[in-house]
Amino acid sequence: NDDAWIRGAANAQLSADVAIRNLTVQENGILDLSSYSLQIEGKYVQNEGTLRVQLGGTAAGIQYEQMLVEQGASLSGKLEVQWLDSSDSEYLPTAGDAFDVIVSGDEISGQFSDVLLPELSEGLFWTVGYTDFYVRLQVMATLPGDFNFDLRVDQDDLAIWKDSFDSDAGADAD
Repeated sequence: NDDAWIRGAANAQLSADVAIRNLTVQENGILDLSSYSLQIEGKYVQNEGTLRVQLGGTAAGIQYEQMLVEQGASLSGKLEVQWLDSSDSEYLPTAGDAFDVIVSGDEISGQFSDVLLPELSEGLFWTVGYTDFYVRLQVMATLPGDFNFDLRVDQDDLAIWKDSFDSDAGADAD
């Protein structure tokens, strides 16, 4: 069980059978979770690097890649999410689908400064949630009239709707 660092222009794909005590991704390093489930016995630290995760269904560690961290995580840098390229099935997410891409037995601090997410079908959008113990991606359905995607239809949405009136022939207010 050793500590590992990914830095500079390094791109690492780690398999599930690698025992890692602590893992640090820094500078322009890229960690590509190609093993579906990566377990880190210690702490995960990401300083301006990239964590790359693939999704192909809602079963953690089987259909989507997940990092399990025993002693907490410190996050910054980029999260890059891609659809799993598989000829076995074409996964089409629906509202309510959730993906806990990082799960920790201790506190997770910080947030990704940049999150790149794949496109969803019309009427769906992504949320990224951070708690003390997990980072969750969730697919949500848009509400009619919720122009700022805050899951409420209120005066803020009315203002956006009014501002778009006569601005574009294809706008919602026209």
